[in-house]
Amino acid sequence: MKPNQFILLLAPSLPLAKHLKGSISLNSDNTEKFISKFSFTANTSGKLEGTFTGHGVRFEDSGNNRHTLTLAIFDDVDHEKYLASLSKGSLCEERLKLATFTSILKSHTPSTAEFAVDQVFKPKTNSHFYFFVLADCSLEFYPAHPPSLDYTWHILNGSSELPADQEGMLSFNFFATVLLGLWVFFALVGVQSQLKKFGMVHLSTASIAVALILQFLAVFFEVSERSEAKQASFEKTRE
Repeated sequence: MKPNQFILLLAPSLPLAKHLKGSISLNSDNTEKFISKFSFTANTSGKLEGTFTGHGVRFEDSGNNRHTLTLAIFDDVDHEKYLASLSKGSLCEERLKLATFTSILKSHTPSTAEFAVDQVFKPKTNSHFYFFVLADCSLEFYPAHPPSLDYTWHILNGSSELPADQEGMLSFNFFATVLLGLWVFFALVGVQSQLKKFGMVHLSTASIAVALILQFLAVFFEVSERSEAKQASFEKTRE
């Protein structure tokens, strides 16, 4: 492999907006599934965007049971209550009453269960994290095994792609990159000195030098990714 090709492999890819992708299976035994958690800056409105696409008929004939797909949002305190209620074997509807916020998702085509959420989320408490759970409580009333739902999920902290718990990490990682860069420089100078003096380098010295270089690259790529995310947030603000 040529040196320039190796450098291209190490170069960080341009990160896009952070979207979660996955699959959720809800049934009579598991009427709710955790999607993700996120931290919002105080006094900042968040933006929730998500789509849930099914495979085949989801709302099978279930008598008078009414199906609703609900997005439940819990703050730190309510999430602890939710987990405690879940461990006690409570009903799904009882657990959802503990949610800080709930939103019934609209169906575009009920036969294939394509749902979407696109709304502004305004936190009302100073919770460190908010937890997002998808639920269909009607499933626990009969033996139901509907097809899975593929989802994409995207949350914005105001206009920022970064959650509140990662604020300040860009400056910290930049500072760490500078320090590690200096450390790597002096380590390589030391390795070169040993090569000139002894014609060889001890295995432990070489291992430490390689570890430093890898750590430097890891932090450097983290700075690059966060810088791209911050730039994307800045451009969203300008728009």
